[in-house]
Amino acid sequence: MEFKGPAIQKQTRNKRQSIGSGAFSVQKEEHMKILLPYGEYRKLLKRAAACYPEEACGLLGGRIDSEGNKRVEQVYLLTNTEHSRIHFTLDPKEQLAAVKDMRAQGWTLLGNWHSHPDTPSRPSAEDRRLAYDSRASYMILSLKDKEPVLRSFHIENRDAVTAEELVITGTDAEAAVPFQKEAE
Repeated sequence: MEFKGPAIQKQTRNKRQSIGSGAFSVQKEEHMKILLPYGEYRKLLKRAAACYPEEACGLLGGRIDSEGNKRVEQVYLLTNTEHSRIHFTLDPKEQLAAVKDMRAQGWTLLGNWHSHPDTPSRPSAEDRRLAYDSRASYMILSLKDKEPVLRSFHIENRDAVTAEELVITGTDAEAAVPFQKEAE
């Protein structure tokens, strides 16, 4: 599976949208951005394509800048011990090694990422059920369409889902643009 780059679709500010069965809604978070370097985006995309049709997963290490934005410094590629297309479990040894590396770099754990091989880029019921840290970013890459869709969320109390503004940064011509939402 090969993908060329991000499909850019601008997200409307403050727009509430019903997703899934209507059991919850997503609202865009205005004040904070999550900044992902283009090279790290490509690394994440390549891993998800290599793991297809299983979910790929990992962690996001970085820092919070003076403006309150989350700056991803490194995407950690971890093993999905479930080897499933609908669920992931991070390898605990790899998870510990990644967190130790983040600490050694002076970074913090910003969140996690995983792919949805056949479903949209939004938290599934399982994703919401397992979301224990409301400070974390939950980045989801959908591979269900021709162009991949990457989105990032906060999940509070397992049902309040807030979309983060995701910006791909870097010097590449395809980088430094606001990221997208899926078509409604």
